[in-house]
Amino acid sequence: MEEDVNAAVEVFLAHPRADQTATLSALADRGLDPGDAWRLYQFVPIAFCRIVLRGAGVEFESAYLAVDPATMARRRRLLSDEPVFAAAVNAAERRFAGGGTTMELLPVFGRSAEYAAINQLLHQGSQLRDIRLTEPALFEFAE
Repeated sequence: MEEDVNAAVEVFLAHPRADQTATLSALADRGLDPGDAWRLYQFVPIAFCRIVLRGAGVEFESAYLAVDPATMARRRRLLSDEPVFAAAVNAAERRFAGGGTTMELLPVFGRSAEYAAINQLLHQGSQLRDIRLTEPALFEFAE
């Protein structure tokens, strides 16, 4: 899993402005199957965002909503139970401990919807310590 997460980080860094389709294609070019690429695309930015903002006062939920794309049914799941998320948290911690900077890693965590929501709230005058996010809704992979 660690190798896949590192591959995803390298793709995000190499293609900072790529849209979802181009990013998933670049992940596939690294030999990742579509389901794994989809999970990496979703969980890696969330993990990096949470590490970047650790201790900043933002309150994150420990769970996410898994959304079935066919039925739109939602199930609550713990992020800590997701191997990709756990591996991405470890990768983010290693990157920052190894001298990685927030600006260098922005192409990774900047893809997170949580990061976008936080930025929107900050631009409206909120303070980080006042932000409490709900569970992110993540679509399950569908072929």
